[in-house]
Amino acid sequence: MKQALKNIAYYTLYYTGAVYLFLKAYWLRKKNFPIVILTYHRIVKDYAREINTAKSINHPVENFRKEMQFLKKWFNVVPLDEVAAMIKGKKPVDKPTVAITIDDGFDDNYSLAYPVLKSLNLPATIFLTAGCIGTGRLPWVEELDEAISATDSESMRLNSVFKNKVFALRTLKQKQAAYEYIVPKLKHLTYSKRREVIADISQALGAPRAFRRRMLNWQEVKEMSENNITFGAHTMTHPILSKMSLFDAKKEIIDSKQVIERALNKPVKHFAFPNGRLEDFSPELKCYCRDIGFESICACAYGSNRQDADVFMLRRISPGRNLPVFVIDLIRAFYR
Repeated sequence: MKQALKNIAYYTLYYTGAVYLFLKAYWLRKKNFPIVILTYHRIVKDYAREINTAKSINHPVENFRKEMQFLKKWFNVVPLDEVAAMIKGKKPVDKPTVAITIDDGFDDNYSLAYPVLKSLNLPATIFLTAGCIGTGRLPWVEELDEAISATDSESMRLNSVFKNKVFALRTLKQKQAAYEYIVPKLKHLTYSKRREVIADISQALGAPRAFRRRMLNWQEVKEMSENNITFGAHTMTHPILSKMSLFDAKKEIIDSKQVIERALNKPVKHFAFPNGRLEDFSPELKCYCRDIGFESICACAYGSNRQDADVFMLRRISPGRNLPVFVIDLIRAFYR
């Protein structure tokens, strides 16, 4: 009931035009604005067929296009380089400012998101899981997605942390339910234990009936890097860094930075740590990122960023389910 009432309020504010009157008044009245950073992951054509049903992860391209058009009309959209300068006080934030980021480096970032951004001349930053670019390897969450979505098996029994639980996999809804149950369990495991469980799942399901490319290749990255898209580092293999030894976590970070720099012959200034919760990182790794030359770090903690914010722990927000929700949530973020 609470969610239904919230949706009614959002739709009313959007479709009556009240939200646009508010925007005009707010932008005229304010003189100093916070910065809101948006974070996307995959941009998809057919959301209804995806195993992961979170729209913050698999976002319909039709929604993305409308959101970018809205940003183009109402906001000062800047690259992360400018965000860092603004927060450090080197540039004023005298307009409502937004930055667009995309995590992981999926191939649809090139085929679906990039054409929209290019047509509107909007800058964005894509954080690359560098060890997966052009290699055929996948982040572990995508390995799980691929194994479940592409299998012909009708069920799966898992031991270990799942205590001999049986998952039905005959229908798309059953596969979605299995995926949504398994992922949170794996996030709490150590890196080595999670790799072990992923291997068990892959073995239980057998080889997929078909393999689809999911990640960018370097040719696509290089083309985008010449056309208003900045690339940041997102580790080599997308582990949760707090679940690893400090040595291994540092290696994941520095190797990803160096791989992208060699491929693009450009400095990599920005880093986003996988999973994005504050507990997924550490003060030691934060200092390390600063020491090796990063100018900002992005988390997934919700909120906006004022000029006194910590540039090495920038907050971001995810897109909503549809344009009215996106618009209202974005406006609300300017007050957080």
